[in-house]
Amino acid sequence: MRTLFTLFASLTALMMTAVAGPALAAPQILGVSAAIEPLPLTCDDQSCSVELASFCLQKKRDDPNSGDKYTIFNRDDVRLHLTAASGHVWTVPAADYVTITAERSFTAVKVEMEARTLVMLGAEKAKLSVAEGVSLVPVSVAGDPDPITESELAYVTGSLRAEAAQWMDGSNAKPKAIRIINRMVNMTPKTGRLETAARENLWDDVVGGNRFDPSDAGIQRALEMYGACKFRVEVGRYFNMRRCLGIKQDSLMLDLNTRYWQAVKPGS
Repeated sequence: MRTLFTLFASLTALMMTAVAGPALAAPQILGVSAAIEPLPLTCDDQSCSVELASFCLQKKRDDPNSGDKYTIFNRDDVRLHLTAASGHVWTVPAADYVTITAERSFTAVKVEMEARTLVMLGAEKAKLSVAEGVSLVPVSVAGDPDPITESELAYVTGSLRAEAAQWMDGSNAKPKAIRIINRMVNMTPKTGRLETAARENLWDDVVGGNRFDPSDAGIQRALEMYGACKFRVEVGRYFNMRRCLGIKQDSLMLDLNTRYWQAVKPGS
């Protein structure tokens, strides 16, 4: 019986290994768009989360799959802003308390914290801020046939991230539009739909009447995208605003990413 049990266990382990297959090479190191004004985390009974706009820093590596795990390279530059029931507000490095996973290839990541962690920290709600120049590094996996080396990490998070800042950070129109659309995405429910009144008020809730110069090109670009999505949801082309706005955000990010890739390719 013992021999049969041992044989069965060995066969089971072998089958599981065969199904799992060999480990895949590490995906791309990512950059993440700044969120100087903290983004609120949305909480339920299990977790609190927020979505960030991200971009690919190294085209030669594969795109991440949904669910691929990442860590924050610039640990002190991504922070949780916590609010207690008393109203007291303080910040802590987010890297100590959150997990980060690819959400939509390289154009969006999800930052998530367990709800019990929020309670443990003594807070009722949380927001997340991201400084400019932040990079996300894929979590290393045992058996990786092409792991990220120390020299590669230094080059990508240093020289390439600095080059990417010219396209992805700052106050230029497209990066600004991406940040506005990303904030809208996070103001919409993960499932279901916004009521008509909430869709109509989404722009003012996020941008506000007097917070930005209406002649700003980034504001205008975001406003056009918001208007297009509102129309498409109303006529049934999209089920909800979150889906449409996410696609708009990804499209803008892909355009910027393509320009960045062209700028850093050999011979450019």
